Amino acid sequence: MTAKLLLVLFLVLPISVSCKDKSCEDLSLENRSVIVLKIRDFIQLYKSSHAIPAWNEDEIVNHRFELVSKKDTEQFVFKKDSDGSNYVLCTYGKKGIYASAPVEYWLIDESGFLCLYENLHSKKRSAIKIKKIKIDTDNGIVYAFRNHKRVLYKYTAE
Repeated sequence: MTAKLLLVLFLVLPISVSCKDKSCEDLSLENRSVIVLKIRDFIQLYKSSHAIPAWNEDEIVNHRFELVSKKDTEQFVFKKDSDGSNYVLCTYGKKGIYASAPVEYWLIDESGFLCLYENLHSKKRSAIKIKKIKIDTDNGIVYAFRNHKRVLYKYTAE
């Protein structure tokens, strides 16, 4: 939807250029075409799996993710059981207030998202999906999208 809106804006809005050898109308149409191509390239890059890499188990198993936030507490400790089950020890809440600590389960879905879910057998996914942008191992930070909102997690090995 955003791409369509941008496309419409660039087709409707006038583009200011200086006219020397060509008529202003020709330059304006050329510029619009170039801008539309750049928008399409950007959208393709954004949708590309190479632009935002998928998770792999080595980055998750035996690692702790702690949300960097002034008001919320969210912490995940990811484990893999001897039978191959993936589980996560969770802490949710507000800072300074008692936090819940459920055991949930995790998987990497076909889109490369890290998904947390409550039930091992139904694998009904909860509302938490984390898409990795980058892991900065030198500073111990994960840059990610959590349910389409950009977040930072402190990232440590267990």
